[in-house]
Parts: sequence; C-alpha cells; structure tokens
Amino acid sequence: HKYMRAEIIDKVINDSLIQAFYADFTPQYKMSYIIRPVVKSSTPEFIRSQKDTIELVYRLLRAGESFADLANKYSQDITTNKKGGDLGFVIRESLGDAALRAVMDTLTAFTYSKPFRGYEGYYILYKGEKRDVPVPPLEELRGRIWKTLYRTRRHDIQRVLERRFDELARKYNYKVKDNLFQEIKLKSGGKKTTPETIVMDFSRLTQDDMDEVIATYDGGAIKLYEIFNDKNRNPDTMLDFRDRFNDISEEHLLAKHAAELGYAEIPEIKEKMKDVRQSLLRSFLFKKYVVDQAALMIEAMRENADDEESKKLTRTALEKDLKNQLEQEMKEKYHFQLVEKNFKRALKQARAKKIIQNAEQAKKKKAQTGQ
Repeated sequence: HKYMRAEIIDKVINDSLIQAFYADFTPQYKMSYIIRPVVKSSTPEFIRSQKDTIELVYRLLRAGESFADLANKYSQDITTNKKGGDLGFVIRESLGDAALRAVMDTLTAFTYSKPFRGYEGYYILYKGEKRDVPVPPLEELRGRIWKTLYRTRRHDIQRVLERRFDELARKYNYKVKDNLFQEIKLKSGGKKTTPETIVMDFSRLTQDDMDEVIATYDGGAIKLYEIFNDKNRNPDTMLDFRDRFNDISEEHLLAKHAAELGYAEIPEIKEKMKDVRQSLLRSFLFKKYVVDQAALMIEAMRENADDEESKKLTRTALEKDLKNQLEQEMKEKYHFQLVEKNFKRALKQARAKKIIQNAEQAKKKKAQTGQ
C-alpha cells in the first residue's frame, strides 16, 4: 500500500491536480451521457455494432427525440440509464475519462455532443444547467477531492502502473513460460480455437500442474497455484486467468522493487511482516499436526470401524482434540507460564491502546471524507 501510494498513485493524484480540481470547483454543470461500452475482449463485430448504435441514437437526437428517453432505452450504464443518463452536477476534473473532459469543455449549456470514442466505449455527452456553489477552504475539501480523483483517475493510475511494470520486467529479466496460456486452455478442456471468454474447467489441473513454475524473474518465480490462491478471485475463463496472472506478476515485481527501495525497513511494515510470518508459520503447523492428521485418522477409523458410533466420529471433534494436545505439548516444550500478576495490567494497557487506535482511525476517516 505504501509503495503503491508513493510510487504510483501520487504520480497521478499530485498536488497540482488537487489544486486544479479545487480551482475548478465552481461553477458546476448538470451532465448526462449515453454510453455503449467496449472492453478489451470485445470482437471487431461487437465494436462496430456499438458504434452503429451510438450513431443511430445521434440521428434520433437530431430528429428531436428526448435525450433522457434515448438514454433510458439505449445507454448501457445501469447506474444512470433509468435516470435519463443523469450524472448529477459535476466539474470537469471529476470526470475520469480524458475524452469526456475534453468534450465537456467544448459544449455550451443545454447542448449535446456528437458521438465520440472514450476509454470505455462510445459516448454522447449532454451539458445541462449551471450552478455556482460556495467554495470552502482547500484543506476542508482536500480529503474529498483526493477520494474523487482516486475513483475517476483509475485509468491514468493503471497506465502508470503498467509503465512501471514494463520497466521492472526488463530490470528483473521477467520471463513467462512459452505457450503458457495455450497449455492451460488445453488442459482445462478447451481447444486452440476456444474464445477466451468461454468458461473453462480449471479443476482438471493436477497438483503437478499447480506446482509448475509459469514465470521467472531475478531471485524469484511464480507458480500456477498462486493464480488460484484467493477463492474470491478464482478465474472462470481464460480472460479471467490472464487478468489474474497479470495481477500476480505485478504483485511479485512491485514487491521486489519495494524491498529494494527500503520499504521493508519501515518500522510499521517490519512489524506487520513479522505478524504475517508468524501467522503463516502457525497455519502450517496447525495444518500439519491437526488438519492433516485428523483427515488421516478419521479415514482409518471409518474404514476399520465395526460400530456405528466410530463411523459418526466428526472431523471437528477430532481436530479439537488434536489442537488441545498440540497446545499442551508446546506449552510443556517451551515451559510456557502465564504471569498472572501482570495479566490484568497488560489487559488494561491493551484496552487503552485500542481506544487511541480507534480515535486515530476515526480522525483519519474524517479527514479523508472532509466531514
């Protein structure tokens, strides 16, 4: 987070941009748009179809039809189309797409644009009524401005991130396994001609596949299992797989660069890294001596048991017994003793620190929201 903020995000959301946003805080205009999105995986046929549709909408506007009615019918932004494409009152800098900002500058009040291509697809933009608003001091607005820019400048942030990744890929000799995506597609039930948007059966990948190195760089490697480590982000299609692979690669190279720049020596990060390491070691220990042992024991019991009670033995109960046994062994091995006389004092100190921590978080949140 610290590396991303200092090395990537602050390159985009710098003080001059915040000042520009503040200088443009008033007047504000009520803006609306009609959008036909285009994404990376869009086929040429789909792109042509989206372009044809936006041009049809423009002809209908020229024929006198209502912008709001056409937005309701043709715009594919589900958050605004039912509101007639209404974006609310905005200023130029609050629009995330540079193409939208440029077109907004050319429009006078109560006029609409010709169709144009933006970052996320084809647009028609409408500029409505103007309003002047009182402008509080910059420091009162800085947190709100930063949050707005962070949301609307995500494309610019992504471009800076991609440039940084390309630099680091050359610096650290990053190499992807030849034919990686083709092999994964074939092993997951696809064919060479299968589109990347088709759902794949990644459960066909074996443990040997998962342990395979799929990319290397100076001092490190990426294995296939890392793509599937986060169940909430597991890929369904080859397009998902490619995106997840790119994210993992960025994490590896940026982390290496962050360590090289000394971020790992920042005291709070050193402490968090220590906590993470201890947590991982505990997890490995628990898995080896509790989870895996319970699985083996319960399988053996169920295979050999003659009575129904043994067959009903639950994994949870067995894991609880093994955990208690492990904890007792560790206490005896390392001569663990609870110093009762200091425990209440330590608990009191912990509560006091928690109160301070909560107050600091509330203060930080208030500063970010500008409230």
